[in-house]
Amino acid sequence: QVPLYQEVGMQLISEFLWIFLVFLSFSSETFAKVRIFTFHYNCAEFVEYQYATFKKFLLDEYEWIVFNDAPDAENERAIREICEKYGVKCVRYEQEWHNNNPINDWIRANVDTPEKNKFFRFPLTDGLPDLAAVAQQCSVRHSHLIQYALENYGYNHDDAVAIIDGDVFPIQPISIKSLLVDVPIAALDAPLVDPFCFDC
Repeated sequence: QVPLYQEVGMQLISEFLWIFLVFLSFSSETFAKVRIFTFHYNCAEFVEYQYATFKKFLLDEYEWIVFNDAPDAENERAIREICEKYGVKCVRYEQEWHNNNPINDWIRANVDTPEKNKFFRFPLTDGLPDLAAVAQQCSVRHSHLIQYALENYGYNHDDAVAIIDGDVFPIQPISIKSLLVDVPIAALDAPLVDPFCFDC
């Protein structure tokens, strides 16, 4: 016969495990946060501006990841140091990754006529868009970053994911979750954000 103290102990462990499993089943919903991605090439002070405006105006619980796409050591360090100052996660996107991204080959294969190439105006090599020029074009570089962010930090996140340019700052209170109540995807225009599109 099992002693009483062992029986009580087993019952307590059983109840604890049941409570723990119930907790786990609700934990992702209870503790999930909006995950924000921003992408920074230079202008490290923009990280600081975003920190201040996100803190003031975002109504949701959120976690923020800065993707550091700086083209040189000086800008890379400046972005990283501001992230460290404010406790923001900073992920380095290595520059050589731009050169071998599969998006480049797709663009080269599909933007191979003057009509299709009129938006980007890539220089041609052997009648096709120059691959190095494709890899370094700013919109293409940005698509590399977004794809990397989604594949590594977005698709498996159990709450909303927001993609925000590095030069966009909220100027009034906003809830990202409230934008997604009835739709799976949403975008914002000028009234709630302030884009700074100038060269630093």
